[in-house]
Amino acid sequence: MKCKKVEYLLPAYIMGNLSELSEDPNLANQIETHLANCKRCSKDYEEYKFTLDFVEENREIFAQAFKNVDEKRAAKRTERLRRIRLFTKVSAVAACILIGISLFWIIFTNHSKPQITPENLASGQFVSVSASTVKIEEVSGGNNLSISSGQEIASTNQLKTLIINDKHRLIMNENTTLSIKPLTSNEHIGCVVNLASGQIYAHVEHDGNPFVVESAHGQAVITGTTFDIIAMDTSTTLIVAEGSVQFASQIGSVEVSAGYKSEITAKSAPKEPSLCDTAKLTAWATGYELKTTIAKIEAISDSFDVSDLWFTANSGPLDLEKIDFEQWIEQKRDWFTKEFPLIFQLKEALVQEDIETDYPELLFTSDSLWQFRYPQTSNNQFTVLTYDSLLRVASEYDFDRNWLIKNIPSIKSLDNNPSEGKGIFTGREAFQTLIEKFEQARKSQNSVDSNLLIYSLHASTYLTNTRTLIWFYIANEQTNIESENKADLLALLQNEVNEAENIKEYIFRLFTISENCPCEEFNVLIDKVIESLSEIMDVEERVSENEISK
Repeated sequence: MKCKKVEYLLPAYIMGNLSELSEDPNLANQIETHLANCKRCSKDYEEYKFTLDFVEENREIFAQAFKNVDEKRAAKRTERLRRIRLFTKVSAVAACILIGISLFWIIFTNHSKPQITPENLASGQFVSVSASTVKIEEVSGGNNLSISSGQEIASTNQLKTLIINDKHRLIMNENTTLSIKPLTSNEHIGCVVNLASGQIYAHVEHDGNPFVVESAHGQAVITGTTFDIIAMDTSTTLIVAEGSVQFASQIGSVEVSAGYKSEITAKSAPKEPSLCDTAKLTAWATGYELKTTIAKIEAISDSFDVSDLWFTANSGPLDLEKIDFEQWIEQKRDWFTKEFPLIFQLKEALVQEDIETDYPELLFTSDSLWQFRYPQTSNNQFTVLTYDSLLRVASEYDFDRNWLIKNIPSIKSLDNNPSEGKGIFTGREAFQTLIEKFEQARKSQNSVDSNLLIYSLHASTYLTNTRTLIWFYIANEQTNIESENKADLLALLQNEVNEAENIKEYIFRLFTISENCPCEEFNVLIDKVIESLSEIMDVEERVSENEISK
C-alpha cells in the first residue's frame, strides 16, 4: 500500500469507519503493516489521532474561547464546532480539514489561551508561565541590554539584534515593531513573537521548545531554522533560508522549505510555496550580521584580512574547476607576499639576474606549501621557510649558497629546524592539537577563546589558498603525478578546500552568537569545526602518500 492511499484512509481508520470506504476486510491490516514500516505515515497517524482526541476532550474550552469574539465570527466558529460534532456523518478527509480549520481559528484569535505548536501536539498539554521565563536581550555594542517580556520593541532608523533565551538570534529591520512573550509546552519553555509590523530575520535553534511568530494574517511555527518574515497591512510573507516552517492562516496551512516563500493575504489560505532567491531577499539582514561580526573580529585582531570574509560570504562554495587561475594568482599576490616574504625577495633577486619567474613556481619548488604549524606564531605564519628550502630553489637556477646569502642576507638567521621547541607542532600533530583545543572548548560549555577563533580563521584561509595553488599545479600537469592518480588527488584537494571554507563559516558563526552561550548552536558549531578538521587531516595523510614535486 502506498503512502498516498494510506494518507487518504487514515482518518477513517482512526474513527473505525473503513467499511464505509471499502469492503476489503484486510484493509485495516494493510494500513497497520504500512504504519509499522513508514515513519512519515506513522507520524501522520499520531498527529491525526491526537487532533481528533484533542478536539473531543477540549470541546468546552473551544466553546469558551469563542465567547470572546464578535457575534459574527462566533457564529461561524460555532457552525464549525457543530460540523466537528457531526464529523462521523461526513467523509473522513473532510472532517480532518474542518478540525484543522477550527484549531487555526482558535490559535489566531485567542492569543491569551495556550498556543498550538508541534511540541504541544506531541504532548497534548499546555501550561501558562510567568513573564520571567523568557529572556530577551538587545545586542548593543559590547553589552546586551535586557528587555522585559511583553514589552513593545521598536526599531526606527536602525536595525536591531535580539538574543532570545540565550540561543535564538532575531534581527529587526528598520520600522519594525514587535513584542515577545513566553510560551511553553509542559516543561519546554519557548516564546511567541507578535510581529505587529515590519520585517524580521531569525535563526532559531532546534531545541525542542516552541517558537512561534504571529502577525495579523497568520502564524509560523518554527522547530529550528533560518527564516525571514515581512508583515504589512495587507499581507504577511515568509521566506525560508534553512530548514522548513509551518505557515498557517485561519483558512489553511502549508509547509515552506528552504529556498521557498509563501504569502498570506487578508482572509486567505497561505499561497503554495514558490522558489525564490533567498540570498537576495535576506541580504538586508545577512549583510548587517556580516558587518557587525566583522567589526567584532577587527576589534580583536588587526592582523586578519577581513576582506577575505566578505569574499567568502558572497561567493558561495569554491569550485576550483571554474576559477580563472591567472586572475586568482594576481588577486592573491598580496596575501602570499605577506605569508611568504622570503619567496618574493628571492623572486626579485632572480629578476636582477634577468630570470623571470612568478611566486607560484618558486613556492612549489620550495616545498613550503604543505607546511602547517600550531600554535599561532608571529604574523600568523603557518609555514616557516628554512635555509635549505630556499637553497633548493636557488639551485634550480644554478645559484649557490654564497649567491643566496649575498642577495637575501636575512637567510643567515633562518633555522633549519623551526618546528623544534616547546608548544610548537607541525603536520598531523598541529591538526590534532587544534582539534583538541576545540574539544576542550566544547567540554567547558563556554565561549571559545577569541585567539583560537582568530587563529582558526587564519588557518582556514591559509589552507584554502595553499591547497588551491597545489590543485592548480596538478591540474595543469606541472607535476610528476601519474595520470591515473591525478583525478583522485584533485578530488582530495577540492574536498580539503571545501572543508577549510566550511571552517571559516563555522568560526564566523561562533563569533556571531552571543558570548558565554552554553547553547545547542555552540555545540553544533564546535562539532562541525572538529569534523572538518578531522576530514582535512585525513586528506593530508592520503595526499602525502603521493610524491608531489615540480
